[in-house]
Amino acid sequence: MGFFDLFKKQKPGIAQEPQAAGASPSAAAPIDYSPLIEMAAIISNGDAKVATDITLLATDPAAFSAQHREWLADFGYEADEELGSEEIRDIFAYWLVGYETPFEYGAYIDWKEAPEEITAQLDAALEKLGYPLTTAEIAIEETGTADDTMTALSAISNLCEMSGFALAILDTESDSYHLFIVPAESYDRLVALAESLDYRVYSAD
Repeated sequence: MGFFDLFKKQKPGIAQEPQAAGASPSAAAPIDYSPLIEMAAIISNGDAKVATDITLLATDPAAFSAQHREWLADFGYEADEELGSEEIRDIFAYWLVGYETPFEYGAYIDWKEAPEEITAQLDAALEKLGYPLTTAEIAIEETGTADDTMTALSAISNLCEMSGFALAILDTESDSYHLFIVPAESYDRLVALAESLDYRVYSAD
């Protein structure tokens, strides 16, 4: 079991379709992951190195796995382990937030994260993106509960909306959050691209 699998939760209300008699599992059409390339461009404000990495992930997951073997091994993936849809989604999320990568275009937080930790990570991402926005001005009275996290996310989302940006959360079906701030005019496109892969991007509103 890989590191990402430790945080997986079953999607409610989604059942597996029964396989037709005589059908071969290998008969399924391969998934086109190319929407990840545009998603990465939106999230990273067009970072060329991100584009190179995510293009490889989207077009040749096996080659990405071979090229980044040490990074994937730290997550518990074996060299011959095939990367499925959920693994590719999670790799994309961790790669873009800067989890042991040089990018840091978002924030990776726990379900109960202190507001100042959330804003610190997002402000570092905003500075790297070159966007004229800071979130540190948000003041939240902490209670030491998960309510602090949700209150902070809602406040950050509102601040972004007033400033021409949007807080986008990539759902990894886990008890953590991968947060990105994107231009408001790009948010709906990001959501649509994610949906085309059966992934979910949503707001904290």
